[in-house]
Amino acid sequence: MNNVMNRELVHINIKKPYKRRSYLCLLDLKYSISGTSGMVFRLFIFLIGFGLAIAGGVSLIAYLNLLATGHNFREYLMFVVYKVECYLLPFGVFLIWLSIYFPTNRDKMM
Repeated sequence: MNNVMNRELVHINIKKPYKRRSYLCLLDLKYSISGTSGMVFRLFIFLIGFGLAIAGGVSLIAYLNLLATGHNFREYLMFVVYKVECYLLPFGVFLIWLSIYFPTNRDKMM
């Protein structure tokens, strides 16, 4: 019985130290996002991308009123190119795509 207790104590002392990973840094791709916290992070990025895409899309639709004032489609495109809020649509779609299709550790194992 004494031998069993010693094994348990040794097993408890051999635990690996907890290594904290930062999931908020998008540029640090050394660690792939996986597990429950990874899914929460993906949901967060998806919702941010969705919100940005909605804001950009609404801006593009609102600026379509320029066509009703007598401007042609070329002038509309030239106007939209210089508006920063219209770039939110492609950036939001990119974030949505990234949150869905970015590989995880489980994808690499299979």
